Amino acid sequence: MAEEAKKIVSGKKRKVDKWKKKTWFTIIAPKEFAGKEIGTTVAEKPENLLGRTIWVSVRDLAAQARKQHVTIIFKIFDVKGNKAFAKAAGHFILERK
Repeated sequence: MAEEAKKIVSGKKRKVDKWKKKTWFTIIAPKEFAGKEIGTTVAEKPENLLGRTIWVSVRDLAAQARKQHVTIIFKIFDVKGNKAFAKAAGHFILERK
């Protein structure tokens, strides 16, 4: 009976935790923004990052509290090691009342 129990336990498929396969990447702004770190993201493969977008407020990017209504959109175009490099892809301005 103990042998049957071992067979049943060993016959189960183990579930693989998808998070353990993923790696953290640091997103870097272009040199126009002093190559600052603008965020982090997680991906299983570096090529999965290409084309991802990140929105960053100018308040956070340039430490200018008066510019918090301006947001710049960055798009990842290259990955080297654990660094993902982004370029500016657009912007928008929130209406101030």
